[in-house]
Amino acid sequence: MSQTIRSRTVGLVLLIVLAMLGLGGVVVQQARASVLIQQPGDQPPDRERQSNLEAPTISFIENPTAQCYLPVAGTDACFINWEYLYVYTSAPAYMISMTVAIDGQIRANHQGFFQTSIYVPSQMLSPGFRVTCGAPGAGVNPWLGNSYAYTLRARDTDNLKAANYGTVTCPGDIVPVKAGGLTGPAFGSTSVAYNFTAYASPITATIPISYAWQVTDKTAITVTNGLTDTRSYIWSTPGVKNLVVDAYNLAGGINSTHTITILTPVTGLAASNDSPTTLGSPTQFNASITSGDSATFTWDFGDGQAGSGGAPSHTYLAAGEYTVTVQAENAVSMQTKTTTVTILEPRYYLYLPALKRQ
Repeated sequence: MSQTIRSRTVGLVLLIVLAMLGLGGVVVQQARASVLIQQPGDQPPDRERQSNLEAPTISFIENPTAQCYLPVAGTDACFINWEYLYVYTSAPAYMISMTVAIDGQIRANHQGFFQTSIYVPSQMLSPGFRVTCGAPGAGVNPWLGNSYAYTLRARDTDNLKAANYGTVTCPGDIVPVKAGGLTGPAFGSTSVAYNFTAYASPITATIPISYAWQVTDKTAITVTNGLTDTRSYIWSTPGVKNLVVDAYNLAGGINSTHTITILTPVTGLAASNDSPTTLGSPTQFNASITSGDSATFTWDFGDGQAGSGGAPSHTYLAAGEYTVTVQAENAVSMQTKTTTVTILEPRYYLYLPALKRQ
């Protein structure tokens, strides 16, 4: 009995000394300062130990309940940490390693160096292991965020092992929508569908995000989606159409606008001229369309010269036939038409006086 008491006393003294000195392990992780705002974790972890009756024993891994805390609200950045981690073995064995895994991913590996114990205070892990907090209700508790499973493993030179398993739940956090936008075409035709996409940022913004659409000539709607939402609209009448979208979650939102001008496509282009024309005289041209908003006309007169407008004129420098092309277009459509011009050489007449025979 006295031997058992002495053994426990020695172990306790060793734990206190190591805690004061901050010794016992080398952590492969950069330590950073952080203000600890503690969030209670789940139940204490299950522990297991592999031992051999004919070999020195490895202890259980000692650690207080894991904590998940949120240093800055609205960032969705939580940190998991422990007050300390401690494991020891009996000489002549030495501790080899103690690892920390969160959701199956190794986050730290503490290496022993010819020592019978590894002690890691919280300062060596500060601010902790970063995880996503999750929105309130992400797990079972409607007020808390994500839950994470962790595993602590230790091994000594006799290949004896110990492991702790547990879960920790983080506080819920909401990252507001801080920016966004609305994209789509600037021009469109009547009776043609066009897609418009509203987006929200940052990418860490808490979803779902609501999108309230207000569009000219359309019924206002509100939908729920992720970081983007796409709507399709079609208009039967020309004109300027305004789109306004409010993208928001429980913590904030952003307003975005976009404008599209709907035009009637160009149809029924016709072209004509008043030739034949005598060389040196101007030839008059005319172009017309059946429909089309804001249409412009450009001409290729066939002699290397160009013009514009619905009724231009042009004077040719040589006689002959010319194929003239006119193009009518607006922002959403285009048509072309040709017309043939004939330029004639001028005719010269010689007038002689009439003579009367006597």
